[in-house]
Amino acid sequence: MRSNDVESKLRLVYPRQAEVDEEHVSVLAPAGAALLGLRVGDRIDWPLAGKKTLSLKIIRVTHAN
Repeated sequence: MRSNDVESKLRLVYPRQAEVDEEHVSVLAPAGAALLGLRVGDRIDWPLAGKKTLSLKIIRVTHAN
């Protein structure tokens, strides 16, 4: 995922696994739910505190076994 020209890696997980580290996002969290169903090339704008917006673009999707 690329946000504001910075590439980040996130893994969507079930809530129990989300506590492992900050690269894990629960599918039930607002950010996780917003990412569900997106495909490579899709973009979303994520509102942050202070009227800032984080623009996200999906650049790669992998599936863990």
